[in-house]
Amino acid sequence: MNNFIIYGLRDPRTDEYWYVGKSINGISRAKSHINRSHNDLVNEWIDGLKSDNLIPIIDILEELDNYSLLLDKETYWINKLLKEEHPLCNIMHSDDTYILREKIKYEKNRLKDELDELKSIKYESYGPSSLSHIIYNLRKNILHLSRNDFARISGVGRTLIYDIEKGKMSMRLDKLLKILNALNIKIYFITPIDIQNE
Repeated sequence: MNNFIIYGLRDPRTDEYWYVGKSINGISRAKSHINRSHNDLVNEWIDGLKSDNLIPIIDILEELDNYSLLLDKETYWINKLLKEEHPLCNIMHSDDTYILREKIKYEKNRLKDELDELKSIKYESYGPSSLSHIIYNLRKNILHLSRNDFARISGVGRTLIYDIEKGKMSMRLDKLLKILNALNIKIYFITPIDIQNE
């Protein structure tokens, strides 16, 4: 069995699915819901099952070769089962912000894997124009987000995103840090004293 799976939690009394989830750790992620889920509605449903000395049936709905497909496949199965009128507790998937955050989380994991392969490079120095290019590339080509969506996620205005990507040289540091934080980019400032001490 692949580690990347889409799973469903099914009620043994009615055969209805109450939850669809994704896992990069195989069936162990699905089993963890039985003890405590991150979703309060799932916890209430499972507590009801336990009061009848039952636990959910775990079904593997789909196995995948690549975790970058997990979010799309999870959304597919949620929509499919909702159309079949299963009482899913995945109601938070109707919230666009949740879906965007999930997409960013998975893209961050993918980028982390790629960066782990480049461990020999410890530090790189970026000027304002290269930082603009990095922000633009991550937003558009890696995360596939519009400026509006990225502005909403990072908590800054769309105009500021546009200005930064076009190489604007002056901006408030707190706004820049919000953007970099949304992209999980860490920034270090090196002073002349630091350079002398090396």
